[in-house]
Amino acid sequence: MSITWSPLHAALGIVARRRLLATDITAAIDANIRELSGLDFKGERRNDEYAKAELAKDIAAMANTGGGMVVFGVGESGEGASKRLTDTPIELVDQAEQQVRMILHQRVRPLILGLSVDFITHVSDQEKGYLLVLVPDSTDAPHFYERGNDAPPAAPRRHGSHTLNMSERELERAYRDRFARQSEMANALAHSFEGTVDRLAASAEVWAIAVSKPLGSVPLGVELPGRNSAQQSVRDATTLDCETHEGNESRSILEDLETNPRQGLRRWVLRYRSETGRGTIGAPYAELHHDGTVVLAYPALARRTPNETDDRVAIEAGWVEQISSAIVALTVRWHRERALHGGARIRIGARFDASSSDASLWLHGMERAGFSYPCIPDWSFPVMNVEPTDVILQGEADLRARADVAVELAESVLHQFGYAQIRTLTR
Repeated sequence: MSITWSPLHAALGIVARRRLLATDITAAIDANIRELSGLDFKGERRNDEYAKAELAKDIAAMANTGGGMVVFGVGESGEGASKRLTDTPIELVDQAEQQVRMILHQRVRPLILGLSVDFITHVSDQEKGYLLVLVPDSTDAPHFYERGNDAPPAAPRRHGSHTLNMSERELERAYRDRFARQSEMANALAHSFEGTVDRLAASAEVWAIAVSKPLGSVPLGVELPGRNSAQQSVRDATTLDCETHEGNESRSILEDLETNPRQGLRRWVLRYRSETGRGTIGAPYAELHHDGTVVLAYPALARRTPNETDDRVAIEAGWVEQISSAIVALTVRWHRERALHGGARIRIGARFDASSSDASLWLHGMERAGFSYPCIPDWSFPVMNVEPTDVILQGEADLRARADVAVELAESVLHQFGYAQIRTLTR
């Protein structure tokens, strides 16, 4: 995965978000960039037990101390004030990323989510270069690493360019901070979800609503997103979304969003793409927040055929699957735009007009959702309220991971109606 923003970008004064080049590494060496709490240089990549433990310690320490980046292929010579960076490119083997991830999987607990790995080829040797490991500011801190030699695990932290183990008091504070972050995340997600419900509830009879919150913060130095960024993110997310659907269901509901986002309060707002060019109330709605939050809502009232006489209020099963995959795709792409790598917590649910006499919602199946005929199936049962459900999306999720999360989101809604099968999403 290409790393487009990191502590090394900031140290070099690079303002634009872009992938680092070999010339940037050379510039860092020439400028003798100092190691910081979020920047560590390693002249070689070894596979002995001591080196594995040291790598696990350094990466766990960064995850515990605001995140950072480890650069392999840049060494150091000299001591004290005479210490200089040196160019020591390493062999770029296909297994390098897998080996780094395996070390962390075996030696760090809890597992660090959202780690990014990138390679830069050396200017004069195509078989050598630099390995970059970007470590997120982990919301699961404190992380412990296995020290080996029967020593108990320890939770490291960065102190300038040094790595130290946390004291008991520091561990106590780290756990307290973790629980506080989790509580704040849950409250922020609930606030965004219910706020969307309040804004849209009166404009359609049934809404499928999904909201995602990043598990981390936008790095300092990342500029505010412009209209072009929002537009391109929706276009790219539409392509990603189509990949998670099978056969004729490859169309994305994101295609219904307008191509001219409107400026909101620290966010971009997108509504239905109408023939008049104006956003429409009671139609697809999305928000792309500057902090990485994504909101997506879709009017999901069942679409009846002319010969249907059943007028019970029902949600369309196909739309549930559609919004589940769309929120995942849009979150992945918007997080890439905002240089977020730690993943997200996604909440999905539905709201409907409960003013009718029975005040219940049914599930409706159309042929497009895999049913043999359009109807409210006899085996489904109504609900008085669709319970919102949260699912974690890991950072830098590939197609398989995106599809798995989309399925889990859709099932969390459909199962409440007694329906157990996914029809359009790739499994």
